[in-house]
Amino acid sequence: MTMLFHPFSMKKSELALLYFPESTPAVGTNRLMRWVHSCPPLMEELEAAGYHRSQKLLMSRQVSLIIRHLGDPVRRNPPEPIETHKPVSGASYLCQQII
Repeated sequence: MTMLFHPFSMKKSELALLYFPESTPAVGTNRLMRWVHSCPPLMEELEAAGYHRSQKLLMSRQVSLIIRHLGDPVRRNPPEPIETHKPVSGASYLCQQII
């Protein structure tokens, strides 16, 4: 699957508004970070990429990791909550969404 959104460094709130365009920046950021923190494999990879909770700017690698685990924000309409962590054939666990 080709990504419509090409990652680059951006504020958490900017990325959050791509996933939750109807939200305010604060609400969208809270919702996005709830998704991120509920996905242990994503959190492990983000921390390995230098992420820390108080960080306001996400580096392009961190944005890429979020998109890989949560899906392309451009293709989400409307966004749905993460249900559970399910195995993906031959790969590590990725956070799956109810669509």
